[in-house]
Amino acid sequence: MSENINHLTQLEEILTFELRRNAVKLEKILQDNENVRFMFFLSGKLWYRTDSGFKFPVPIKGSGQSVFLNEDRVNRFYPYIKAHAQKLDEKSEKAKAA
Repeated sequence: MSENINHLTQLEEILTFELRRNAVKLEKILQDNENVRFMFFLSGKLWYRTDSGFKFPVPIKGSGQSVFLNEDRVNRFYPYIKAHAQKLDEKSEKAKAA
């Protein structure tokens, strides 16, 4: 059981630390009117991907009666994209400082 939890934690870390190969600014994602597509569910989070390749989690805790579609417009997900981009930037800054 602890092996599975460790495996899930490692997978989530890989996704969280994934380099933003596309290095897309948040404004560009919105300006281009991209879509997001559901990828998978892991550890209480729905993982989505934008058309430009940026991957981000959407926590389901506290989502109430929200509906999360398989494919949707990016503007509905902006708060999650912004929060994840900030988290990645913080981790990148900490890694540089170490």
